[in-house]
Amino acid sequence: MRDLVAHGSTDDRTSSRPPVARLLALFAAFYVFQAVCDTEGLIAQPVAALLRSWGWSAGQITRFFALVGAPWLLKPLFGLLTDYVPLGGYRRKSYLVVAGATAALALGAAAAGPLDAGAARLIFGLLFVAALGASMADVTIDALMVEVGQPLGLTGRFQSVQWTAIYAAGIVGAMLGGRLSDGRRERIALAIAAGVAALATVLAALFVRESPQPASPLAAGARRRSFASLKASFDSLRASLWRPGLPAIAGFLFLWNFNPFSARVLQIHMTEALGMSQRFVGDCDAVYWVAATLGSLSYGFYCRRAPLGWLLHGSIALGVFGSICYVPMEGEASALVASAASGLATATATLIQLDLAARLCPPAAAGAAFALLMAVSNLGMQSGFFLGGDWYERLQASLGGAVPAFRALVLIGGGFTAGCWLLVGRLRGALERTP
Repeated sequence: MRDLVAHGSTDDRTSSRPPVARLLALFAAFYVFQAVCDTEGLIAQPVAALLRSWGWSAGQITRFFALVGAPWLLKPLFGLLTDYVPLGGYRRKSYLVVAGATAALALGAAAAGPLDAGAARLIFGLLFVAALGASMADVTIDALMVEVGQPLGLTGRFQSVQWTAIYAAGIVGAMLGGRLSDGRRERIALAIAAGVAALATVLAALFVRESPQPASPLAAGARRRSFASLKASFDSLRASLWRPGLPAIAGFLFLWNFNPFSARVLQIHMTEALGMSQRFVGDCDAVYWVAATLGSLSYGFYCRRAPLGWLLHGSIALGVFGSICYVPMEGEASALVASAASGLATATATLIQLDLAARLCPPAAAGAAFALLMAVSNLGMQSGFFLGGDWYERLQASLGGAVPAFRALVLIGGGFTAGCWLLVGRLRGALERTP
C-alpha cells in the first residue's frame, strides 16, 4: 500500500508504514467529490425544486431520487471489481479515474441539455450515470481506507476525516443549492458538480500510483490461470463474509437507515406547509452540515477511548434523536435549532456505525465486504426515500393536515431506528471477539 499515493518522500516510499497524511488528503478530496456530485449533494435541492415546478407530487419526487440513487446498491459489485479485477493493470487508480470521468461527462451533459418536463427521462438517465460514477469512487476509496486503517487501528480517524470533508462540502453546497433553487438556476448547479468531478478525475490521474497487478481475468493469454485465481478470490470472499457479526451489523445498518422522513420530504414540508423560502431551506441545510462537521471532527478524538457499549447504544439513541428533534418545528427559529441538533446527533451516530462496520470487515476482502455493508445501508435509505413521499401524502389525508402528517412520519422513522436495539447483544459479542 505504500506505493498508492504519488509524490511521497523517500521515507514514505521505503517505510513499511503508508503515507497517512497523503491518504487523508486523498480520502477528503474524493468525499468532497461525493458531496457535490451525488444526488443528495449540491444538485439535490435544485433538481427537487425543478421537479416540483413541473407539478410532480411529493411521492413522485422521492421515488425519482430513490431510483436515481439505485447505483449505490451496486457497491458490492464495484467492490469485487476493485478488489479482484484490475482495470488496465491497476486495482484502485483506474477505477477512480473512470468513476470521476463518468460523473463529469454525465453531469456536464445534464447541464447542457434541456431542463423541461419533456426531458425528464433524459435527466433521470444522466443523473443515474453520475450516481454510478460517485458510487464506484466511494467504494474504491473505502476499500483503501479499510485496507490501510484496520491494521493501524485508524479506521475511526480516517472516517472522521472523510466525513468531515463531506460535511464541510455540504455546508457550501447547501447554501449555494438554496440560492440556485430560488433563482431557478439548475444548470449552474449541474455545471459546478461536473467541474468538481472533472477535478477529482485529474487528481486521481496525477497523484495516485500503485504497482501493476496481474492481467485481468478477461485477458486472452492468461484466462485459465486467471480464472483459477479469480475463483479462489471469490471462495475467499464467500468464506470471509461469514465472519461473526457481519449479519448483525448488516441488519443494524438497514434498520438505522430506513427512514421515510427524508431531506426531500423536509424540503417540500418547509417550503409549502410552513411557507419558507428555498434559500432558507438551503441555509438550514448549511446549519445541519456545520453541526455535522463538528460531530465528525469530535469523533476522531474519542472514537478509541469510548467504551463499546456507549458506542452501540449511543449510535441508536442519537439516530432516534436526530429524527424526532424535528417534531416541534413550526417556524424559522425552531427549524434552525432542529437542523443543528439533527446534524450533530446524526453525524456522530453515522460515524459510530461506519467505524463498527469497518472493524468487522475482513482485510482480505475489504472493498467487497465493506461495500456490501454500505449497500445494505443504502438499501435501507433508498427504501425509506421511495416510500416517504407517498406516506407523507397519505398521512396528510388521514390525519387532516401537513403538520400532523410530517410529525407522524418523523416518529415512524425514529421507531425504525430504535429497532436497532434488538441487535445490540449479537453485535456487541462479535465486536468484542474482533482483534
